[in-house]
Amino acid sequence: MAAMDGCAFSALTDQLVGRMWPSERVVIGLRVSKWARQVLLAEADRVLLSFNGYRFQDQLDATRICADLSRHKEGARLSVKIFLGYGEMQPMRLETFLACIQKVMTGSFGPVLESLDFGDNDVYDEGATKLAEVLRYCPNLRRVNLRTSILEEIGAEQLFRPSALGQCTALTDLDLMNNAFGDVGATHLANALKNCTSLENLCLVNNEMRTEGAQSLAEALRSMRSLTWLNLGKNGVDDKAATALAASLQAHTNLRALSLDDNWIGDAGVRELAGVVARCPSLTILQLSSNRIAADGAEALAQALRCASALSILDLGSNALEEAGVARVAPVLPELPRLAQLGLGWTEMGDAGAEPLVRVLGQCAALKSVFLLGNGLSGEMELRLNAALYEQGPFQAQSEHSAFF
Repeated sequence: MAAMDGCAFSALTDQLVGRMWPSERVVIGLRVSKWARQVLLAEADRVLLSFNGYRFQDQLDATRICADLSRHKEGARLSVKIFLGYGEMQPMRLETFLACIQKVMTGSFGPVLESLDFGDNDVYDEGATKLAEVLRYCPNLRRVNLRTSILEEIGAEQLFRPSALGQCTALTDLDLMNNAFGDVGATHLANALKNCTSLENLCLVNNEMRTEGAQSLAEALRSMRSLTWLNLGKNGVDDKAATALAASLQAHTNLRALSLDDNWIGDAGVRELAGVVARCPSLTILQLSSNRIAADGAEALAQALRCASALSILDLGSNALEEAGVARVAPVLPELPRLAQLGLGWTEMGDAGAEPLVRVLGQCAALKSVFLLGNGLSGEMELRLNAALYEQGPFQAQSEHSAFF
């Protein structure tokens, strides 16, 4: 059964609602009758309030839902997920919803709100300012999704104030992927996050953040000792910023995922990050594709990987590793017993660089996916790699596997 707008279900599984909405009891949307909403709110321990924006047309829609929120069960934990649709109506819907919900935030609703999902809505600066007012009344908020919300500098400044996001000290999950707040917004965000010491998962992919913003964020990371997942892909993180991030992450030994793909990190930066990898025995995901890493950086990283026995995903594709860099990484791969996905595409290795892979891939027992496209491999080398994987190696006994040469 799907948890769509207007449907109410009990005992929803974690798999159904995902990481942002775990263990919810009921889902309530606009098509649920007023009587049903009141009954469910009065009885449920956890409630996910889900809106589909195409039906969320006017003040009445918002008012009738928000009026019932104050009737929730004492001690219940509430979540809001809303998609406001696209086009000309979207800004009007956002303003209407925020204006109504702000009225009930000052009552008993705000303190019990623990999840807020505004992902894929065109929030813009004006919407961010109004949302900042709502956050003032949500001290126990744990999860916020504002990915692809078109947050720019002005809106970020308002939203990331100490009195808005900065006072959500219980925050554990924050997704701000695909916005455009740049270094200025990143600096405001860093100031807010200094108070969010319980943060576990932080996604800031594609926010036009450069050296200054990344350095500001690095300072904030020092206090986040619970951080397990960090994704800063597709920004402008260079060696200087990577060095600052590495220094801040030295004590974060519980880090499980580090994604810095599609940045400007070279050998100097990856040497510093290698120190972080070596100190994180629980690291399962390391993504450094599309950077400027060459043989020297690969050497430092290879040494660190010997300490990363839990690693399951390693992506170093689209770096100028060439033959020498791949030769440094390859001998370490069999020492990673859980390695399931390996990305070394577009690394300019050629047949000479693929030679050490032929010798070691058959020893990687957990391997399920290998990506080696764009390396100018000859037909003969592809046959040898196939033999290493399929005939003697890990793909021999697996039904689900993939290799791309």
